[in-house]
Amino acid sequence: MNKVELAKDVLERLESNFFTPMVGQYFKTKSGENLYNLSITREQLLEDGCQVCAVGAFVVSQLLQDSTDEEVFTFASFGSHPFVNVMSDAKFDDLVFAYDGMPGFKDWFHAYPDDKERMKAMCHNIVRNGYFAYEDLPEPQPTPE
Repeated sequence: MNKVELAKDVLERLESNFFTPMVGQYFKTKSGENLYNLSITREQLLEDGCQVCAVGAFVVSQLLQDSTDEEVFTFASFGSHPFVNVMSDAKFDDLVFAYDGMPGFKDWFHAYPDDKERMKAMCHNIVRNGYFAYEDLPEPQPTPE
């Protein structure tokens, strides 16, 4: 899948509540277990969903597209699974390095009041531009009271 198709997939998974946005780690189970320490089948992951940051959402979407139901994800064994290839894929560079490398991105990121809305804004940006274009991010919207 290309980045635009992945962004659309992430948006669908956000709307279905398969993904619960979080900050600070790539992915956890919905119960809070760090996926780095687990072996989980594609079927289990599809059934349970997971907590993800923006990069984690793209990685999990890519892995789900590239795997079969019987496949077991062992996130800790990077060398034995395509996870390392997904993370090193150049199509994720703009997302991986946005937080530390794009001037003003941290301010935008922390000003956004809602993790889900922020992740949706990032995905819509990719759908619109074909890549993550920081200069095209919307102004953070205040949380409705």
